[in-house]
Amino acid sequence: MQNNSNAIHRLSHSFPPDYEHNCKYLANVHHILGNTKLNIDSKRIYYRPIKNAIEMKEVRLLHKEWFPPDYPDAFFNAVLNHNTYRSILALYDTSYKNKKATIILGCLLYELKELEFDYVRHSIVDWFQDRMSLYILTFGVINEARNKGVGRGLLEKLIQIAHQNSNVACIYLDVVAYNDQGIKCYEKN
Repeated sequence: MQNNSNAIHRLSHSFPPDYEHNCKYLANVHHILGNTKLNIDSKRIYYRPIKNAIEMKEVRLLHKEWFPPDYPDAFFNAVLNHNTYRSILALYDTSYKNKKATIILGCLLYELKELEFDYVRHSIVDWFQDRMSLYILTFGVINEARNKGVGRGLLEKLIQIAHQNSNVACIYLDVVAYNDQGIKCYEKN
C-alpha cells in the first residue's frame, strides 16, 4: 500500500484499503491496555480455548474490529459450544483497578473438516482413509500485541492439535489479496 497522506487509517488490514468505518476500537482489551501501560512479556502469554460467554463477548467485539463480515450469533454460539467450530485464545494475565484481569491478545477460530483434495497433493492412500483438514476460519491479533509472537504461538498451538490427530493431512486458510499484514504473517510462519 502506498503511503498517501489522504489514505484512510484502518485498524485491521482485513478490511478493504478504502473502507472508512474500521477506525474505532471496540473490545475491552484496548481500554485496559491504554490505562495500564502494560509491557507484554511474551513468556507470560498462554493459550487455551474460549471457556465462557464473557470471553465470547470480547471475541465478538474483536471480530468486529478485525473482519468485514458481520458474523451471526449462530457462528459464535457454535464456537462457544464447541459444536462445529473450535477456538484458541492467546491470553495474558494482568491487573486492572486492583483486580486480576485476563486479556485476549489474539484468537484463532478453526474447523476440523473432511479433506478437500482440491487444496492438497494427495496419494492413492488418501482415497481410502478418512483424511481431515484444519481450516482456519478467522485469525487475529490485537495491534498492541503485534510482533510479540502471539500469531506464531496461535499457529503453533493449531499445529500441535493437527499432530495429535493422525487423520489431519493439512491446515489451510483463505486470505484477501490486500491483507498484506496477514499474508506476511502466514508466509513467515
